Amino acid sequence: LTSIFALFFLSTYKTLKSVITTEDYGTSKEASIIQNPSKTSNKQGHRNANQNSKKKVPRKGNEDEQNRDFAQIASILQDMDASKEDISYEINRVMERVRKGESIKDIKNEFEAELEASIGRMAVFTVWNLDGKGESNKFVMQTRQDWAPIGVQRFEELVDTDFWSEVRFFRVIKNFMAQFGISGDPNISKKFRNMPLKDDPVKMSNTRGTVSFATSGPNTRTTQLFINFKDNKFLDEQGFSPIGKIVEGMDVIDRIYSGYGEGAPQGKGPKQGRTQSEGNAYLEKNFPK
Repeated sequence: LTSIFALFFLSTYKTLKSVITTEDYGTSKEASIIQNPSKTSNKQGHRNANQNSKKKVPRKGNEDEQNRDFAQIASILQDMDASKEDISYEINRVMERVRKGESIKDIKNEFEAELEASIGRMAVFTVWNLDGKGESNKFVMQTRQDWAPIGVQRFEELVDTDFWSEVRFFRVIKNFMAQFGISGDPNISKKFRNMPLKDDPVKMSNTRGTVSFATSGPNTRTTQLFINFKDNKFLDEQGFSPIGKIVEGMDVIDRIYSGYGEGAPQGKGPKQGRTQSEGNAYLEKNFPK
């Protein structure tokens, strides 16, 4: 099974380069440089002048710069996954506020602050045994507090306790999803089975590249996650709430070994019960790829 051997966490809005040390092989793996996810710049905007005798009519240069500020606000809204209709609505609201004398620079700063609060953090996963051939590579997941705050909090807790090291992708179904999140240590698995989460309302669809908690019914989320290989919108109505998305390395996700398919008894893959009770010892012995 494809394995996760290391993870490094990056705070939002920071460009950072670091080294991940793995116990396996006694080597160091270098994390990717994560750029600021926001597409906005720090160019200043200008107050729009009302068309009356008491205020100056803006010059062409000011109009151009103001148009750039509007474009940057639209870009921020895109980063927040707003629909075209929502973007149009918000831009019209911004234009009205500017006509009433507000500074477009201040308005843009409001949107940037909202984006930063909503995006969460970046996680860099290093995975081994891609395609079942022993190769390694990385993918980057971005959490979204605005989508699922309860789920994101649990994910970050798991990061802080180094939960993900040595975790396997144990259920990988082509053209559907890749599931992981059972600890290699049965004692840790048992601990979290007794710590289920309340559900987050579904605010984002299970589209390709989104990451959601697996469940066995309402309010049963623990540590298991899955990554959607394709748009699986039918999962939305079943209560699966994405907590983030893959922002780099979906080509790596597509190479996670899927030869075992569905778990037993429906398929040839691992039994979840034994994976939880026996941990990686069961997986390494019976599912080496």
